[in-house]
Amino acid sequence: MRIGYARVSKREQNLAMQLKALRQAGCVKIYTDEISGLAKSRPARSKAVAALRDGDQLVVWKLDRFSRDLLDQLLTLHDLQMRGASLISLTEGVTTGDWMGSIMSRQYGLYAEAELLRITERTRAGVAAALERGVKFGRRPKLSESQTREARRLMDGGMKAAAVAERYGVGRATLFRHLRRTGKSTEVMR
Repeated sequence: MRIGYARVSKREQNLAMQLKALRQAGCVKIYTDEISGLAKSRPARSKAVAALRDGDQLVVWKLDRFSRDLLDQLLTLHDLQMRGASLISLTEGVTTGDWMGSIMSRQYGLYAEAELLRITERTRAGVAAALERGVKFGRRPKLSESQTREARRLMDGGMKAAAVAERYGVGRATLFRHLRRTGKSTEVMR
């Protein structure tokens, strides 16, 4: 029996092309994950592997959809072998049912891991360059600088923190976090 496995990294990506190819390859059942290639746990892939029996084939559209981590790939391929199953990659034309396909799958696994490392390196370099240019990452502050100054004046004037926080539609913890960031802390945390 042929069991298919498809994966996309982000919800915005589309599984349609992979699913079509897996159906055309004769997959009886197809498992899908919408999860990063970096993820250690892939629930649908685990279910697909668990469903395999002696003589079954796990079919993927491309090996990097199966795994981008060589150690993970080797461990999962070992699991397949222990079950008497094999892996078929449609794009690369590789099957682990023979010795040559088994070697080729490992080589493609190396390429996939190397590509992932290059992507990670480029991403880190891009983030560092953006930080140098002054780009700010993360959520926008809940309070502007002027709101934080006003909140400080209100609290210094005797208004309770809960009332100030309510006035700006934030929690007390958020209010105090903004007050700490401005440098001066309030004399009494109310």
